Amino acid sequence: MSQSEDIDRLLAQLFRLGVRLEAKGDSLRAFGPKSALDGKLRQEIQDRKAEILATLAARKHSAGSAASASIGTSDRPTNPPLSFAQQRLWFLEQLQPGTSAYNLPLGFTIQGQLEPKALIATLDELIARHEILRTRYVLDEGEAIQVIDEEVQLTVPVLDLRDQVDRERAVIAEIRSAAARPFDLAAEHPVRAAIHRVGDAHWVVLFTLHHIAADGWSLEILLREISTIYPAKLLGTEASLPDLPVQYADFAVWQRSDAHAQTLDQQLRYWRKQLDGHIPRLQLPTDHTRPRSQNFNGDFVEFEIDRHVADRLRQIGKTRGATLYMTLLAALNVQLLRYTGQRDILVGSPIANRQHAEVESLVGLFVNTLVIRSRLDPKDRFETLVDQVRETTLAAYDHQDLPFELLVEALAPDRDPGIHPLFQVKFRLENAPAQRLEMPGLTLERLRQETVSAKLDLSVDVYETDGGLAGAFEYDRDLFDRTTIERMSAQYAALLEVIASQPTAAIGSLSALTEAEITRQQREWNDSTKSYRDDACYHHLFEDQAAAHPDTLAVRFDDGCTHTDLTYDALNARANRLARRLIDEGVGPECVVAICLDRSPEMVVAMLGVLKAGGAYLPLDAEYPAERLEYMIEDAAVQLLVGGGQAPKLSGAKMIDLDRFDWSGDDPGNPDVALSPDNLAYLIYTSGSTGRPKGVTIAHRGLVNLTEDKIRKCDVRHGDCVLQFFSFSFDGSVPEFVMTLATGAHLLMAPAETMLPGPELADLLRRNDVTHITLTPSALTALPSGDYPALRMALVGGEAPSPELIREWSQGRNFINAYGPTETTVNASMVYCGNEHPVEPTILPSANKQLYVLDPDLQITPVGVVGELHIGGVGLARGYHNQPALTAERFIPNPFATGETGEHGIGAPPLLYKSGDLAAYLHDGRIKILGRVDHQTKLRGFRIELGEIERNLEAHPAVRAGVVAIREFGDDRRLVAYAVPKDAPVDPAEIRQFLASKLPHFMLPTTCVWIPELPRTSNDKLDSDALPMPNFTKAERREPRTETEALLVETFASVLALDRVGIDDDFFDLGGHSLLVTRLVALLKNRFDVEVTVMDLFDAPSASSLAQRIEQKQVIGRLVESDVEGADDDREEMAL
Repeated sequence: MSQSEDIDRLLAQLFRLGVRLEAKGDSLRAFGPKSALDGKLRQEIQDRKAEILATLAARKHSAGSAASASIGTSDRPTNPPLSFAQQRLWFLEQLQPGTSAYNLPLGFTIQGQLEPKALIATLDELIARHEILRTRYVLDEGEAIQVIDEEVQLTVPVLDLRDQVDRERAVIAEIRSAAARPFDLAAEHPVRAAIHRVGDAHWVVLFTLHHIAADGWSLEILLREISTIYPAKLLGTEASLPDLPVQYADFAVWQRSDAHAQTLDQQLRYWRKQLDGHIPRLQLPTDHTRPRSQNFNGDFVEFEIDRHVADRLRQIGKTRGATLYMTLLAALNVQLLRYTGQRDILVGSPIANRQHAEVESLVGLFVNTLVIRSRLDPKDRFETLVDQVRETTLAAYDHQDLPFELLVEALAPDRDPGIHPLFQVKFRLENAPAQRLEMPGLTLERLRQETVSAKLDLSVDVYETDGGLAGAFEYDRDLFDRTTIERMSAQYAALLEVIASQPTAAIGSLSALTEAEITRQQREWNDSTKSYRDDACYHHLFEDQAAAHPDTLAVRFDDGCTHTDLTYDALNARANRLARRLIDEGVGPECVVAICLDRSPEMVVAMLGVLKAGGAYLPLDAEYPAERLEYMIEDAAVQLLVGGGQAPKLSGAKMIDLDRFDWSGDDPGNPDVALSPDNLAYLIYTSGSTGRPKGVTIAHRGLVNLTEDKIRKCDVRHGDCVLQFFSFSFDGSVPEFVMTLATGAHLLMAPAETMLPGPELADLLRRNDVTHITLTPSALTALPSGDYPALRMALVGGEAPSPELIREWSQGRNFINAYGPTETTVNASMVYCGNEHPVEPTILPSANKQLYVLDPDLQITPVGVVGELHIGGVGLARGYHNQPALTAERFIPNPFATGETGEHGIGAPPLLYKSGDLAAYLHDGRIKILGRVDHQTKLRGFRIELGEIERNLEAHPAVRAGVVAIREFGDDRRLVAYAVPKDAPVDPAEIRQFLASKLPHFMLPTTCVWIPELPRTSNDKLDSDALPMPNFTKAERREPRTETEALLVETFASVLALDRVGIDDDFFDLGGHSLLVTRLVALLKNRFDVEVTVMDLFDAPSASSLAQRIEQKQVIGRLVESDVEGADDDREEMAL
């Protein structure tokens, strides 16, 4: 039973014992017989003082309203209406006909000499005593009513399983079968029973009730009354049970009475204020896509809290005037904050709703659900949150009479059959139910529940036991894997232990992880230490190769007709001559030299020459606007520009023209420049949010670490051929240069036009026996697939590759998915894909790098939870050139730094880079990139992963490529799909219908826009800003075109009490709700003579879409009738 039910039981017990309670403010006094007020009862009253005071206060508040209006038996119609709770449950049954989700199974194993006839007679007496157990629910003019049958005898099968080989398995099969068998509420009564004999003195009795007739409290009533009636039946006497003052139907009538309406109106005003404005949807990260409608496939994971922790939690609540329930709920809210990042959280909490003495011993559906809203501030202490939960909960108790069903109708949240309307998580604290029951000659023990029906994403039930606390996380198996919930339950238990010892800790400092998980995710998954030349600068690695392999080819430029080659010796000599010229010009450590050259061997010479002179190079693209180039020259304080005849004239920088450079003079030996690995190697500009590019400063240490990691991971060998694909001004070009020239391989260069993915690039790769390519996924997609016999590695970066691309290009070669912001020296991750490696693109820390997925409070996120990726380790940029504020914002102190430094200067880095990328850990330590923090997609309270919609969009046979975006239309925001057709475009409505079969309602794009190609930026990334704006101009209300549509709009208007409805108007947008849905469905069934279900209306809520469904059903019906009428006895049979 719930906490509120347990307090009600305690108060009822005190009343029966003659104990009177007196409450004044925060004090509580008890008066009664000494024999009743023994030490144990006094202690229980003292321990539960806060709960008793809260309950008495709530009852006092309602004394002048709901409680004062007693429930009577007069003026009851022959066929009473359903209660509000029954009405909603009946509606949910219509939504999914044939479901067993609302069955309440209860089973017992019985030791002793059971008399089946006496037990059956006991059940018959219970049914006679409680009308609700002999009530059916039928439609009458579009509305459900109760039909109470007078005399009912329950048919109870008695099965002998003693001859079964595996009796335990047979019993379990019977239990599951009984729980899964749905009720036909219009034709049968909501209770079933079966008796199974499994041994001479061993029985199993199964009860199944429908939730429309009972709740958890009711089950306890039935067991109590069975234990009273059964012995009387054995003795042939009458059971001594008090008469019931009212029946459930009386309660249903009273609930809808005018006398009660005023109370409901007053309480509704409170709840409107409490849940005013936007209703937050709690979006727990799921393992699977939410289905279009709930299937109720549930399971549960148990956990335990020892007595010491439980007592400490009680004490924490007691010091704040709160109950254990309130403390546990506050802790759950902290965990939900960690899992969702949401600070405004709604949790459902069931309450007995039996304030009236008349219904205390009545079987029926009385339980109500309160919505407890919590607003969390990570800076607040946990005990402050307990205070807030206490105030909110007490206020909810004061307004507990309003049926949850009326609250839903009043608030009218967005309706989606796949999600609960107001909350997605439920919490309750209960006393553990008695597992053992004694009756004369019999011992009953409850059977473990074999089937679980999950009505919500997550339900957390906690039980008070002699050993402390026991609990279970019930979950929806369509959404979560069991391993996920096992982690969550263990984390909740660990969080409670931390809170028990640190109740004053800030909410933001409370981790959602266990100690073992923190160690694994912080340290073990970041164990990437590799040795590297931490005493060298990059050009030293190149010089070693030039000395070891002087005659080996280093650079080839292939223009399609001829090729120009440079050996390592020639390249080194040219770079040395340029370096000496730069030194003469004053270049040295920390001096930035710009390079603006077309693709050519001279570009490589210039890069190496600047590094050898001790300077740092700044790559420039001559195609950039002059204003942008001027800004970079000025911002970097460039004095020298290495260029050629095509280089633009830039003010403030002296140019060294390599077209006129004398390569014959000066000593070709390596310059001896005093340089540290921590000196600047290059400065590269990337796009900035202010409209101005920002310069990223990278030191030699990170460049050397990158080089050696690239050589190792990409398997670059002496004599290999590496394609130089990327623009020199893009940091993707850096690995192409450095890994090639530090290993004795050669770099293949070609004119820019040759690098456009197509037949010319494919021919270049084959002609030169290229072994390694690095492209963006879109470029690789456009490259003709085929035979590339020399190609051993394809690496992609810039965006995530599709599994299809990985499968295609990983055949017979290594495929690497690389990831890394410019600020981390190009790569923070390189992961093999395909060839027995996962085809899902993920990331792992590269050599000497650390990756952390953190929430806004810099806590490591649990597996599967979205956070921001933070990167640390060797190669982290110094920051942004001349932008200290931005540097401080993006490069933050590492919360995990210990100050210890290991080999090669590797340890927990002092800083972390905030990547701005959304990411989540997978269970094996891999990390999945999910988009950008500044592009988080939230629509009508739902956080939406656009990539999931895009994958389903591209699964349509007519779509070659697709993307989904949020578009603004006035004050409205809408999902729009953009698709590139394979051949001819299809109707956008067909695309939406295809997606509707795979995705929940809130993830469906409003429309699909066909475009010839996806727009791309100069770096070959998707250009979202270039996507065309769809035409959202609202059309005039369309009139019916067919008889079906005409009849539908007439029926819509009648049910909604509107003068006029168009064929495109949404029934729910016009004010439709659950009660009106059932009326409409009943009317449509009569008018069209086909079965129109509630789900049909959810899937097709307009007259135009519903008309198509109805007409399709009519055609199928006629075909079936035609087939039956055409059958005859002479038809030949054929065995298949």
